[in-house]
Amino acid sequence: MCHRTSRKGDCDAVAIFCILSATKDKPRETLLVSQFRPPVGKLTFEFPAGLIDENETAEQAAVRELKEETGYFGVPRDTSPIIYSDPGLTNANMKLVVMDKKKRLPMLSMLVLLHFAYGLCVASKL
Repeated sequence: MCHRTSRKGDCDAVAIFCILSATKDKPRETLLVSQFRPPVGKLTFEFPAGLIDENETAEQAAVRELKEETGYFGVPRDTSPIIYSDPGLTNANMKLVVMDKKKRLPMLSMLVLLHFAYGLCVASKL
């Protein structure tokens, strides 16, 4: 088993479920980012995510990572308890932060963002 040795607090990272406002003609959506991941040798679609810095809360990290990865500014709505991502292989962990999108900031680089409509079973719990 792999052990993370550089953990700065009780939690390593955050993943962000960012809620984009629905309109009359469009269902609620969330954001996924596209990244090439060498371990799988493929382009993947993932929730925006990143490591929590020292002396930073999960919510602060989520606001920072959402802005860095997508150009969106959001406000945290809810945070999960610690989730172990792959406990059979590693002790790496994360928290899922649900955020409401407030505005889009101008981006300096090209990003591949996917607006993904999510189903009623998820939406009804948010």
